[in-house]
Amino acid sequence: MKNIAIIDIDGCLNDYPNTLVLWINHHAGTTYESLDDIINVSKKEFDKYKDEYRSSGIQENFKLKSDVKKSIKKLKENGYCITILTARNHYKYNNISRMTINWLYKNNMYFDQIVFESDKLKYISTIHNYVAIVIDDDKKLIQSLNDKYPDIKSIHFSNYGSSPTVPFSANSWAYIYDKVILKMPKTFQNNNKKNFITIPDSVVIIPFSENSMEIGILNHYRETINAFMFEFVAGKIQEKEQILDACHRELKEESNIDTINDNLIFIGIINPYPGISSERHFVFIAKVDSFSAEFETYDDEDKIYFSKISIDKLKFLIDTNLITDSKTISSFNLLSGYIDKSKKY
Repeated sequence: MKNIAIIDIDGCLNDYPNTLVLWINHHAGTTYESLDDIINVSKKEFDKYKDEYRSSGIQENFKLKSDVKKSIKKLKENGYCITILTARNHYKYNNISRMTINWLYKNNMYFDQIVFESDKLKYISTIHNYVAIVIDDDKKLIQSLNDKYPDIKSIHFSNYGSSPTVPFSANSWAYIYDKVILKMPKTFQNNNKKNFITIPDSVVIIPFSENSMEIGILNHYRETINAFMFEFVAGKIQEKEQILDACHRELKEESNIDTINDNLIFIGIINPYPGISSERHFVFIAKVDSFSAEFETYDDEDKIYFSKISIDKLKFLIDTNLITDSKTISSFNLLSGYIDKSKKY
C-alpha cells in the first residue's frame, strides 16, 4: 500500500534559501540577492558561510510556510504516514537534530517520522513501493523520481515559480493542497475510533558519556509487575510544555542531572502502543563528560535508583532478556545506530 508522504524541510516547510541569503547578508554586510550570486563570487566563501549558518541555531526561529499545517492535517486524516526527510547532517552538527525537532514541535507541526539522510534518492528507492507522494525543493531529486518511479506523485516545491523541466512544480502549499492533496485517495476508513485512546507524547533521555562509553540508567520499581525494571529516564510532555523543557525536567527529577540544550541530541521517535494509543516517544541523548559518584542517586519515595552502566553491559542485559522495557530496548537501538553513523564524523 502506498501510504507514505515524504516532505522536505528546507525550502518546503520554511523559506530557505532566502533565509540563508538574509543570514549571510546580515553577518557579512553584503547585499546578495540569491545563492547563485554568492556561489559565483566564491564557492569557498559560500561553504564557509553555510557551515556557520548550520551551527548558528537560527533555524529554530524560522516561520512555517502558509497552509503547511492544513495540508499535513488533510494527509494525516486520509491515513498517510507523514515522514519528514531532510538532508540536514545531524551527525556532523549535533545541534541540528535538537533544533529541528524543537522547531517542529513548538510550531505544532505534526509528523510520524523524521529521517536525517543526505542521499534522499537512495532512501526513497528503498521504500518506493510504499511512497505515495514526495514534496521537495531539490529539482534533480524530483526529476530522478519522476523518471524512476512515475507512480509516485513527485512535486518540486520552488520558491521561484514553476519549472518547465519537471512534470509538477508549485510555489505554495495552497496550490499543492487544491491541486494534489484534495484529490489523493484515503488509504483507509477508520470507523472504530472508540478503541483508540489519546495519550500525551513523552520524552526518553539517555545520559551518555562518549569518553567512557557509559550510559545512565534507572532501576525503577513498577507496581504493575511487582518488580524493579531497568529503564531510561522518561516521562510525559506536560500540557503547554515545550519538548526541550520536558527533557530538562525529567532528567532532573529522575537522575538529578542538570544539562543545557547544547548537550541534547534528538535521535528518533518510537510509537510504543500503536494498537491502542497515538502516543509518541521522542528519544534524546544527554551528553555528559563522565559519570562521577554523585550521579548515583536513590529516590526512596518513587523507588528509583539511578546509576551508570557500560554500553557493552547494557547490550548484554538486553540480549539475555534481563531488560524487557520496550522503550529502553528501542531507544538503545537508536543510540547504537547514532554512535555507529557518527564515527565517520
